[in-house]
Amino acid sequence: MALNDSKTKVMVSGDSTDSIDINIKGNAVEQVETQKYLGVMLDPQLNFSLQAYFAVSKVKRAAAEVSLLYDRREGIPLQQASTYTKL
Repeated sequence: MALNDSKTKVMVSGDSTDSIDINIKGNAVEQVETQKYLGVMLDPQLNFSLQAYFAVSKVKRAAAEVSLLYDRREGIPLQQASTYTKL
């Protein structure tokens, strides 16, 4: 299997603060503290607090967008809307 050295990252898990120097085809592999893998945010302790924070922030952004749409709606007056539902 061929590795894409520009997309490859290394992450040390656990409490270690060691640095790892890995080279692929002469190119240094970047060491990261966090990484998104298959849609899940990973951190060195492998707990899911970062994933939970990421999910909550996405929900807050979506709720804010829905709230703006709701506040700015002009739509059909309620009297007319009730006549359309009876059809």
